[in-house]
Amino acid sequence: MDHIKVLLTCAVCGKQFYRWPCEIKKNKSGIFYCSRECRNVGWTGEGNPNYGNNWSDEQKHALSEKKRGTPAWNKGLTKYDHPGVMKYANALIGNEFYKNIKHRNPNNPALFTTENNPMNDPEIRKKVGKKLKGKLAGDKNPNWRGGLSFGEYCPKFNGSLKEDIRDKYNRKCAICGKRESDCNKKLAIHHTDYNKNTLCNGKSWGLIPLCANCHAKTNGNRWYWFGLLYNYWCYKYQDMEGLSCQLVTLT
Repeated sequence: MDHIKVLLTCAVCGKQFYRWPCEIKKNKSGIFYCSRECRNVGWTGEGNPNYGNNWSDEQKHALSEKKRGTPAWNKGLTKYDHPGVMKYANALIGNEFYKNIKHRNPNNPALFTTENNPMNDPEIRKKVGKKLKGKLAGDKNPNWRGGLSFGEYCPKFNGSLKEDIRDKYNRKCAICGKRESDCNKKLAIHHTDYNKNTLCNGKSWGLIPLCANCHAKTNGNRWYWFGLLYNYWCYKYQDMEGLSCQLVTLT
């Protein structure tokens, strides 16, 4: 009688509800909840199916290798292409996360404005800073590269050279085009090859001005940014410098 629903009792609130037999078969724990809210309550602490499961480093590595290169099932899909994406998109409508995203509902009180940002409170900043202190320092930082950031720049990389580079690019960020006059400080001079001794090694190319936001972006995914900025410089300035360079293939 798989076409008849079965009466069950919620393990959290005691409310009675119905489920199809096929749904009951999928539940191996034998514990049932009437709603997502009750399930979230029941799954906290020891109620969570994964409670106490400590994976070894070998297991984590094996799972990582198994999943490596596997694209997400919803990559490139929109709610108009797949019913699963549509279901998730509809489930977001009306909840706090959806309502308070500024570009979706500009009439809602914005939570992400400067005025409402809790980090404006010095006490909160101090509390958060104390909590995070040391957690991203040194080799604990995902961008850690063995202490290369503490290395010294080539002596030729001085203030006069930096000013010449900024003038060469008309005082604009080489990525976004933002003018230096619109920034709170001077444009930073970025080494496209991430080598602080470029000048001392007899190379004067590859130095470009970047605004603070774009300069921060180049700290991650370095091969991509190296290829992109190197190709930009190579295409635009190699004739001016009297050099020849070969474009990098971005993958």
